[in-house]
Amino acid sequence: SLIDGKNVFDAFKPHPDYAMYDSMSFDPTAGALIEFPEDGHLNTFYGHRGEHVARRVSEYIDSQVIKDHIFNLCGANTDYYEYYLDVLAYPIQTGEKSEVAILQRGPQGCGKGAFYKDFLINKVYGKVIGLELAGGIQVGANFNSLLAHRCLIVIDEPNEFSAARRNILKNSITSDDMEVKTKYVNEKIENDYSNYVFTCNDVPEDLLDFLVIFLSRVVICGAALFL
Repeated sequence: SLIDGKNVFDAFKPHPDYAMYDSMSFDPTAGALIEFPEDGHLNTFYGHRGEHVARRVSEYIDSQVIKDHIFNLCGANTDYYEYYLDVLAYPIQTGEKSEVAILQRGPQGCGKGAFYKDFLINKVYGKVIGLELAGGIQVGANFNSLLAHRCLIVIDEPNEFSAARRNILKNSITSDDMEVKTKYVNEKIENDYSNYVFTCNDVPEDLLDFLVIFLSRVVICGAALFL
């Protein structure tokens, strides 16, 4: 349809609410976008979903239930539990990478998926900046734009990683930059704010050796079957 003989875009373009930007980036450290900026730069980080959910349901949530769940995921070990909470809280509070990978081991039915996917990804981070992958074959793939602009990536039952893919995985956990490769588009370097979690029933030996020996930055949690 036309407005005064113009299409919708041309009619809206001269409107004072029409905004144009010279640059754009994804930067959780700058805080969530509340109002559209006027400095010519657009930050596409719109905040954690939990910030919006908490305003509506905080009075109905019993946080102790969630804390008890986390405590059991840490094998009922107080030291692991306290450190683990710090690792989880740091990227949410600062927007920065923790540079620490969480390796969550536990039998089927212990609540790994309930916590990492249903709670952390769906309720706290949101599906826009949180992602669950089965096996993790996307890490080191020819095209990796699916991993860009994420704050939390959960790899469930990780596959065996080749030496080349282990090096890419190491950089993904500890580096602040990533090379984004999209089909039919030139590669580009972007800031990387993703934090990694691995969940599994049994820990693959190659992944355990790699994370502990080469990274020395891994929280290994063993969950008791308590559900």
